[in-house]
Amino acid sequence: MTGLADGTDGPNGVFIYAAMPAYPGNSAGNKPNYWVDVTFNTTAPTVVANAGPDQSVVLPGNAALDGTASSGTITDYAWTFVSGPNTPTITTPANVKTSVTGLIQGTYVFMLSVNSGVSTSQVSVNVLPAGSNITIFTTQVPTSSTQNDGQPIELGVKFRSSVDGFINGIRFYKTANNNGIHIGQLYDALGNNLASATFTSESATGWQTVYFSSPVAVLANTTYVATYFSPNGTYTGTANYFTSAIVNSPLTGLADGTDGPNGIYLYTTVPAFPTSNSGLKSNYWVDALFSSTISAVTANAGIDQTIILPTSTVSLDGSASSGATTYGWTMISGPNTPTITTPAGAVTTVTGLIAGTYIFELSVNGGVRTAQVTVNVLPAGSSITIFTSQTPSDPTQNDGQPIELGVKFQSSKDGYINGVRFYKTTGNNGVHIGELYDRLGNKLASATFTAESATGWQTVKFSTPVHITPNTTI
Repeated sequence: MTGLADGTDGPNGVFIYAAMPAYPGNSAGNKPNYWVDVTFNTTAPTVVANAGPDQSVVLPGNAALDGTASSGTITDYAWTFVSGPNTPTITTPANVKTSVTGLIQGTYVFMLSVNSGVSTSQVSVNVLPAGSNITIFTTQVPTSSTQNDGQPIELGVKFRSSVDGFINGIRFYKTANNNGIHIGQLYDALGNNLASATFTSESATGWQTVYFSSPVAVLANTTYVATYFSPNGTYTGTANYFTSAIVNSPLTGLADGTDGPNGIYLYTTVPAFPTSNSGLKSNYWVDALFSSTISAVTANAGIDQTIILPTSTVSLDGSASSGATTYGWTMISGPNTPTITTPAGAVTTVTGLIAGTYIFELSVNGGVRTAQVTVNVLPAGSSITIFTSQTPSDPTQNDGQPIELGVKFQSSKDGYINGVRFYKTTGNNGVHIGELYDRLGNKLASATFTAESATGWQTVKFSTPVHITPNTTI
């Protein structure tokens, strides 16, 4: 680099008086240095776009795109949508960071372009249904077969989240003949046990999942260890897996050497914190179930129901449960043992019912949550009522003038209204008349109560049953 001597290619120390930037063509003649300089390199600067690691988002969340890992002298950024199940909104496409809204379930690809296309980079965003969990390994599976060390073993993977959240449970990948009762656990980096749960209803192979009885709050950028105990010493391991970090934002499986070795184990006869490592940076395929909010796992066995013989089949519906990955229907009590057609299904039929009251229980996620439903089976010719055996606890009221009182209702099935009943408390005297109206006020039937008792449910039947249609207000 050479600052030219005055006279070489004209005078040096040039200036111009101007109200806005302009070429300085004047010289004072005294060869001054105005101390303006340049930076120089013999090679062009390298500009590299970096759209950040792939990430998972759980609905109704938004994605956060981040290009701050891009390098070089960058003059402009441009985020664009490449592919996905719909066209979302990139809030500030010209910024290094931007949010993306309007996402639906599916996989999106976004591209970051810097310096008008000098370098580009893409990032995938996997949008999961509401109530889903984010995992480290997503859909990855091992290719190695089951190993057997011949003694009980605890196996673990160190990980972090980039945001505060909750660990709802543990999963591990099971290959053929990895038998025994497995126990999933979560530890902090010091070896304190934060949660534990036993796997149930395992399949022969594939990812096995268990939920903790309560979600465990975890802090951002803090190391935790997901583990499982294998009493027979069987497991699957992939060597040299953690030579680099495995990122599914916000989760990261730590690279070996970040906060100590990864791929840790312990030979132990009971579940315990794994402290040994083989030096092979192995992945033992144990994973955490993460959510940024508390994942509410609930069991919902549906509403109580009544049927009349000869109908002897009911449908049990647990699809209103939330966060459920496995289902299990069992009978708690009843006058006989009917057949639950698909006990592992969210929805199942039950056949072979007889007159009496049954209680069925739905267990989700291996017993993390349960719920019960009652099925009342009535003899042939019986009538179904809204309030079954319920009765009021309030005394009789008196408004001092004649009054008509009503309750709106619907039936989920086509059928017939045979009559009306009302609950009579002490002092509710007089001749009572039962009526049925449609929602527009048209009278459909009427009948006078006779032979009333002093108190209790009073019933009257219409001379002719009234046909009603499903889901219609009466």
